[in-house]
Amino acid sequence: MEKLQGGNRRKYLRYRPDHLHVDNLEKRAMEITGFVDPVTEGDFDPTVVGFLTDKSHSGCSLAVNLEHEEQLALAIGCHCLLKAGPLSPMMAVVRWRKIWDEGIVKIGFEFLE
Repeated sequence: MEKLQGGNRRKYLRYRPDHLHVDNLEKRAMEITGFVDPVTEGDFDPTVVGFLTDKSHSGCSLAVNLEHEEQLALAIGCHCLLKAGPLSPMMAVVRWRKIWDEGIVKIGFEFLE
C-alpha cells in the first residue's frame, strides 16, 4: 500500500470499503436510533424516530424532527413506549424538552422499567 500524507490518509481510512464499521453499518445505525410510540397500550408502533444524543441507566435523550401533532403527544410529563438503540421497548416519561434548531427538538426521557 502506498504511503498517504495528511488529510488524504484520513480520508482514505474513513471511506475505504473494507473499513471496520462498514460491515456493521445496519447494526451501528440501530444502536444510535431511538423510536417512540406515544400510545402506551397495544403493540409497539413507533411514530417518532430520532437520534440518541445521550443514554444512561435511568434514561436517554433524543434529537427529533417533530410535526405539530407529535409535539402535543410528547409534552413534558407524557408517558410513552420508547426503544432506545438495542434495548427492548419500555415505558418512559418525558422529563424535559429543549429546542435545538428550527423544527428539531431534543427530548429527555426517564425509563420507568
